[in-house]
Amino acid sequence: GTQQQQSQNDEQESNMPTPLLIFQTGLVLASSSSTITHAASEDRNMLRASFDSMLQSLPAHHVSSVLLGDLTRAFSALAPADGWTPEHRQALSALEGIYTYSPTACRLGASVPLVTALATFYSHCSDKNDRTTMAQILTHLFI
Repeated sequence: GTQQQQSQNDEQESNMPTPLLIFQTGLVLASSSSTITHAASEDRNMLRASFDSMLQSLPAHHVSSVLLGDLTRAFSALAPADGWTPEHRQALSALEGIYTYSPTACRLGASVPLVTALATFYSHCSDKNDRTTMAQILTHLFI
């Protein structure tokens, strides 16, 4: 009984998306907003809806603690003490894709560490576009 139940739990977890997959999906979502033409906006909306639907289908604790929690911890560890790098911009793009296009991510991922990390990034960033992106993420988190 218990061993079979553990085996089922392990199998379910192995079928779950990883934080890396969510990060990569965030990058795709963020890049789709700038590269998809107006004619393909239905495709973009379907992509966003599919991502949000996928997050909704997962256990809320897994989304908030494992997927988004791990990304927040990684983002926080990247805090730009020594200047703004391409890695910072890539991390910001992934978060933009995740939080700008998924109400579920906003609901389950909004946290003090995420807001603190975004505020730290904001204070170290002089690029107007990147600062606008951070402000948009924060806006979506609290709508």
